[in-house]
Amino acid sequence: MPNCAKSFTKRPIKWNNINAFSKWLSFGNDGKIKALTAEESEKHMKYIDLLANAVILDNTFQQSKVLQGLIEVGWSITPDELAMLSPSMIHHVKRSGSYVSAAPLLLAS
Repeated sequence: MPNCAKSFTKRPIKWNNINAFSKWLSFGNDGKIKALTAEESEKHMKYIDLLANAVILDNTFQQSKVLQGLIEVGWSITPDELAMLSPSMIHHVKRSGSYVSAAPLLLAS
């Protein structure tokens, strides 16, 4: 199978992972939207998409830092190994935990 065909067959699997990730982030009501109006439903979907994109961006950034560190100490990382990584990891995400924000510090200065 040509490389192009292999990458196209993997994409639906990755999108299913992203959809499951978004559903996991929207953990109330088993990921189902129970809004009274269409406007509330749309707000909820946009919020979950924004949240998922923010977590995926942070995951990608953190993975890139780790990979760069491994390369700097002499590790060789193959494209197949990179393909096994996912930006939709969830083991470190605290869905209902406490987070510290630098926003008060930014606002004070």
